[in-house]
Amino acid sequence: MTAGVVNHEGDSSSSPENDVSGSCGDFFVPPSDLRGVFCGSGADAVSDPRIAEAVLDLVDTTTTSGTTTSASSSDAGSQKDDRHEEEEEEEPVRVLYLGTAQYDLPDSQEQQTRPFLDLNCTVSNLCVASADPPPFDELQSAVQDAHVIVVSGGNTLHALDCWRATGLDQLLCDAAERGAVITGGSAGAVCWFDAGHSDSMDPNSYRDVVLGNAKPTATTDDWDYIRVPGLAILPGLLCPHHDRVQSNGVLRGDDFDDMLRKRHSNEMGIGIDHWAAFIVEPEGRYRVLSLKDKPGSVLWDDKGNPHMCRDQTGIPGVWIKTVEPGGSAVTTTLCPWEGLIQDLLRESSGTIIEDERVEICRNENPSPIE
Repeated sequence: MTAGVVNHEGDSSSSPENDVSGSCGDFFVPPSDLRGVFCGSGADAVSDPRIAEAVLDLVDTTTTSGTTTSASSSDAGSQKDDRHEEEEEEEPVRVLYLGTAQYDLPDSQEQQTRPFLDLNCTVSNLCVASADPPPFDELQSAVQDAHVIVVSGGNTLHALDCWRATGLDQLLCDAAERGAVITGGSAGAVCWFDAGHSDSMDPNSYRDVVLGNAKPTATTDDWDYIRVPGLAILPGLLCPHHDRVQSNGVLRGDDFDDMLRKRHSNEMGIGIDHWAAFIVEPEGRYRVLSLKDKPGSVLWDDKGNPHMCRDQTGIPGVWIKTVEPGGSAVTTTLCPWEGLIQDLLRESSGTIIEDERVEICRNENPSPIE
């Protein structure tokens, strides 16, 4: 399908020759074993059984640390027999849940891991959102043993700060490199990319408020979206809930355009609708999963050209955004439903401008880990 293109002001074009590379850098060539499912919402999309099925379709149970081995040709027959026995025993897929962004609340884990339990997976968790997180060797063992790593939605900045303070950030990068399936929605999707369009400054997402120890210090509509740096396993600035309006009354897609155009014109933007997922498959392929019985932003005109609607009367999709040279406008292109990652995602170019409001957010919602 030919992707339609709209500029920041809303004019549309269906020409496949449109150059949407903008001011970004080189195309990204992913590791061959990279695999993940990145959803536009956490509690909603990740708890949908269709997402869990898509995750399990990517699982290679030989990718846990200590399981993947290289063998000489003389050992190949015995290893084949061993694998056959393992298949007969039907070893369950091991899912590791990280609820750091939701301050390790058990209700969030129950909702977002229930579909995996229903598919006969085993589920464990790591709680690192406290002043006394597990020791590093315990974190390492849990991550290395996981076939799937699920990250909750919630406060992205808080989660990443906790991970960096404990060394969990590097363990997660190592897990992605060995082929574990990395997944999550909202904050759980943002964390795997260079950075994200984040609602981490929403006071309703702050630790004391979520845990019921305090009320918001500002009105619920008095906050801004900020750029939060991620783990940089995948390139780009990711915007979840792209088709939704949150408590500050601003459509995420509109604010995302402004963020790219005004401050981050050298980064590629990826907007994932609330009920969509961007799936990274082995060997450098991707596909878009649209839960088409749910609302979204993708519509087609009479000529079959896609365009972005603002009232959620379309189906869910993924949008690629780049700033035109000179920074005058954002070009928005519907992500094709499948293809090669190296033909789609681009690295940033030049110097990344960090968002000065991140430090303000940290002071307002500090990590408990010293």
